[in-house]
Amino acid sequence: MVLRVLTLTGARPGLEEPNYVTWVYAALGYFTSMNIMLFLFNLIPLYPLDGHHLFREMLKGEAKERYIESQRFGMYVLILLVLSLSGLWASTQYVAAHLHYAPQLGPPWAVLGEVRVYPPWGWVAWGRLYQARAPTLFYNAEGITTLGALAGAAIVGTTMASMIASESIKIVFSAIPMDPCGSRTAG
Repeated sequence: MVLRVLTLTGARPGLEEPNYVTWVYAALGYFTSMNIMLFLFNLIPLYPLDGHHLFREMLKGEAKERYIESQRFGMYVLILLVLSLSGLWASTQYVAAHLHYAPQLGPPWAVLGEVRVYPPWGWVAWGRLYQARAPTLFYNAEGITTLGALAGAAIVGTTMASMIASESIKIVFSAIPMDPCGSRTAG
């Protein structure tokens, strides 16, 4: 496990004698930053995440009731957010790979073997600097980002439509009277 972490952080056996203390500190730094990012992500006030409990308890009265009623949509918003962010991140990695991870792109968040992982919004800043030199590359990145957002919207829209349709079916069936035995009768 430790050797795997050292390999992921860039240690290469046989090239030079690595200073393992430095690599352990680097690994701890990556783990710490990942935990902080997960902590902050978990504080988003959407239903399946813990942040929704904190936000709900801060609300009072009618606002709290409305928030509780809207919780069923939290997972869909989260799916849309994750898929949009995935498209954005895929665009950044696409641009970085096609620019051969040039030093002008700035420092990556992490290095996994030969792959440098950049922040999701990286390609947007790079586009302002380099789009004139490689317009097709950045148009493709725009397309990847858009596809991620559209995929999220399509999944959420389809799921919401089916949820609304199933609720309307329940409403129609609840209007049909029941006989004393509990079975539905047609009028």
